[in-house]
Amino acid sequence: MPSASWSEKTLRARLMASLALLLLASSLLGATCENQEFFLPVRLTLDEAPPLAPQVTDVIHPYRGLNSLDFRLTNTGQQTARYGVAASTCRRCNFDLDCGSETELDELELSCDPERSFCRTGDDPDRCLTPHTVGPLELAPGEVIAGRFNEAQMGLGDQVHVEFLCLPSETSPPETCSGTLDVILILRQVECRSDSDCSSGEICDTQMGICSPQIKPEEGCAQMSGRIPAKQALVGLWAAAVVTLLLVTRRRRRPVW
Repeated sequence: MPSASWSEKTLRARLMASLALLLLASSLLGATCENQEFFLPVRLTLDEAPPLAPQVTDVIHPYRGLNSLDFRLTNTGQQTARYGVAASTCRRCNFDLDCGSETELDELELSCDPERSFCRTGDDPDRCLTPHTVGPLELAPGEVIAGRFNEAQMGLGDQVHVEFLCLPSETSPPETCSGTLDVILILRQVECRSDSDCSSGEICDTQMGICSPQIKPEEGCAQMSGRIPAKQALVGLWAAAVVTLLLVTRRRRRPVW
């Protein structure tokens, strides 16, 4: 029937147009790295280094932001070796409270080093926040491995301290090792520093520098509420559109008897 055929073509055209718009929206959303800065790669080199003798570097950036660190480790020696990588975040300070909340000061033993104007952990002036470590990483000659210290691990800071070292073997006497560690710091601007920077009904997560919905206790039965992330909503729209298009294209006309 002509009218049915025309309706089917129209529906297909509209669905294809909707899919095209969704494709454009998803490409724009996926390609956006919100307020991120990528720093130039830094290389640390171990050249026949003894175990537990680290090479270190400090990456200082112009403002306090949310840090993550990508790394690439290569065994440049002639034998299998074990490595360790450590990264910690540092914060500039004038007073102890610049290093964190009162709870953090107690739990992490944070304080401001008045001579260096950087936060320290405990009584060790060379330590900033508690370092996050990766290792032991055992690599064969020429082997390469990549990894990341993510934002949840690194948190907010003004400087990132990185250490790269050889680890002793568990089965043989300590031996030297060679290798390179390439690191790239990624810094993201924070959304907030206090609750006043957030919208109504939101509070500031001072550890991550992001605004999140304020959870208020309610009487009666518990109900699930919250905002759906943009990418999750977009995936749902994609799925619904694709399923509908498949149903339309697989339709068959009734045979005329």
